Amino acid sequence: MTVPLEAIETQYWGGGVSALGVEYLASKAEESAFLEYYRGIGRGLRWRDSFKAAFGMTVQQFYDEFRAYRLKNYPVFYNNVGGRLVNARGEMVTDIWVWACPEAPTYDCYPLQTGYVGSGAFLIDVPQTKILVAFSTTRHAETIFGYYQRVDGALPTRVPGSNSTFDYFSQRGTVTPERSKATWLDISGKTTDVNGNLTIFVQLPPGLPQ
Repeated sequence: MTVPLEAIETQYWGGGVSALGVEYLASKAEESAFLEYYRGIGRGLRWRDSFKAAFGMTVQQFYDEFRAYRLKNYPVFYNNVGGRLVNARGEMVTDIWVWACPEAPTYDCYPLQTGYVGSGAFLIDVPQTKILVAFSTTRHAETIFGYYQRVDGALPTRVPGSNSTFDYFSQRGTVTPERSKATWLDISGKTTDVNGNLTIFVQLPPGLPQ
């Protein structure tokens, strides 16, 4: 997960990055500092003020130090490409396979079927590089029938009423049968959202497998 700590400070759980933050604090302070932090909040201090009193540094100082610590000890290699796939009628697709592979694969690139994490949804771990998203009718590469193509001017929007991270799209697109017209996704810490995903909404055009 590449998201910085400050991006998730109001969330109740930030996954692995939160655990690494606690690990770093534990290496800098006594165990009693953690108890003192919560005691300070119990006394009515704002959490940032209680943090400074307990750990002897401001929250921003901690963020800056932790960023350097994380880069040195836990360099980030992977992010995720996720989103939803719908057919030409706008219905969620659950039997199409999605591939997300770098130009020069450094690992066994394998597809995942839409729907395994929710109706029409997919989520694939990828290295931080340029990624080509492809679609197939089976798990075999010879059945690939198209590639993700971003649609310029289609604003990313959230699916109304949904709280799923798959429904906060970074971009929208279609599927083209021509690999030369595919949009390569540039995956990096700067292109992911708060959940560590680059999310795309993809609609299959008429004439391709639905």
